[in-house]
Amino acid sequence: MKKGFTLIELLGVLAILGILAIITVPIIQGLLESGEEDSKEMQKASFEKAVKSWAGNHVFDMPAAKSQEKKIICLKDLIDEGYLDALKDEGGYYIKVNGRDDSEFNLEKTCFTIINDGTSDKAHYQYQYKGYIINEDGTETEDTKSTE
Repeated sequence: MKKGFTLIELLGVLAILGILAIITVPIIQGLLESGEEDSKEMQKASFEKAVKSWAGNHVFDMPAAKSQEKKIICLKDLIDEGYLDALKDEGGYYIKVNGRDDSEFNLEKTCFTIINDGTSDKAHYQYQYKGYIINEDGTETEDTKSTE
């Protein structure tokens, strides 16, 4: 008696593997995409923490209560003053949006506008984020989010 697999058994195994691939590939792609979005949101949260840290150390530079005054602070300023870490290459500093592609934040145009809508007794600052992402192909995408 010969030992081994018949052609039908091999085709059955390949069919099962094909079905598993059809089921798992979309799930894995979805997980990777949601991971990229989570990575971007975590980056933005770290930017906001850096801005709030900067604001805590620059109280006298902050807008007065109920004034029309605004303070704009960009990622480049935060990096220059040591509130935010960035990678560096021969072209200067950069911050990647996620690890899967070459898109990065535009450091000079990605900024927070700080507004004080509190009273003279108690300040209430709003940190309005407006970001720009340089895509792999060199185009730029606007990315906004308002926070308090």
